[in-house]
Amino acid sequence: MTLDFSFLKNKINGSFSWYYKKTRDAFLTKTISEINGIKQYVVNSGTLVNKGIEVSLNFTPINRVGLDGGKRGFVWRIDPQLGQVLNELVNSAINNRNNVLRDEIEYDDMLTGDVEIAGEPLNTFYSYRFKGLSSVDGSPIFYAAEDELQEELSNKYNGMEREDVFLEVMERSGRREPYLQGGISNYLGYRNFSLSFNLTYSLGNKIRLLKLCTEYGTTNPNPHSNLRREFVNRWRKPGDVTDVPRIEKGNRNISKSSNRFLKDASYLSLRNINLSYTLPAEWSSRVGMSSVKVFVSGDNLVTFTKLKGMDPTQAFSGVSDNTYVPNRVVSVGLNINF
Repeated sequence: MTLDFSFLKNKINGSFSWYYKKTRDAFLTKTISEINGIKQYVVNSGTLVNKGIEVSLNFTPINRVGLDGGKRGFVWRIDPQLGQVLNELVNSAINNRNNVLRDEIEYDDMLTGDVEIAGEPLNTFYSYRFKGLSSVDGSPIFYAAEDELQEELSNKYNGMEREDVFLEVMERSGRREPYLQGGISNYLGYRNFSLSFNLTYSLGNKIRLLKLCTEYGTTNPNPHSNLRREFVNRWRKPGDVTDVPRIEKGNRNISKSSNRFLKDASYLSLRNINLSYTLPAEWSSRVGMSSVKVFVSGDNLVTFTKLKGMDPTQAFSGVSDNTYVPNRVVSVGLNINF
């Protein structure tokens, strides 16, 4: 359903779209035990709800074009867009005992969000619950997996199904994709000057931070290794007060998969800006040109986010280690038309 509208003598124009789609007997991949000869097969079971809204606006709060004695007056236009998509598996889970759409799942499926759970949006992922560091060796400790409770927890988990254990030791972290995202374009003009800039935003998705160190096989990173600044605050010896685990092959991956390294990936970014000046027509015509424009532009100038050292515009995997901040680019140019 789409609704177009206009208000205040066309100063505000736009459209509103809403959609709702409910799919029954959706084709979904079911994961089963390897003893059946195959690991997966496709079944048409499950009810998938897909709904969302999209809003586009064209807002002109000031428009004095042609009103200032024949000269180009001040004009300001704003074009915001927003969209929201929500996918949810609402029922018909094959394994109704725990609402997981699989007979057999792996812990990696929970950590990466590659498991469908009834009542949860698709791409929901989970994390281990970080409790702190061992005072003895600086290794990470997780709730529902403490060494001192090993016997008690072992007896408890032995009587549970595998996926129930995963849900016991992990917590819901959030979605890999944002709930709301869009952009806001702005244009301001006066006489021969023009200024345009674009803002983009995203709300609601989560991501895990980059690994402390890119090396996997050594305790001490190589001189050329990429390290986060947080690395200098790592645990080194008994008595250190920190929540940054030591770098060690045996615990690095599980530490990174905990809520200790979980961050909100929401952001507001100034993606680009352009300031230009068009020479008067009588000036350019004197040298045989139809128009001459001088401009300064910039890209990736500033981003407001809780993430540090990562580009939130790429932070949709929830687990990626390959999101880096793009370089700021500033350029000066000259456009000439004959």
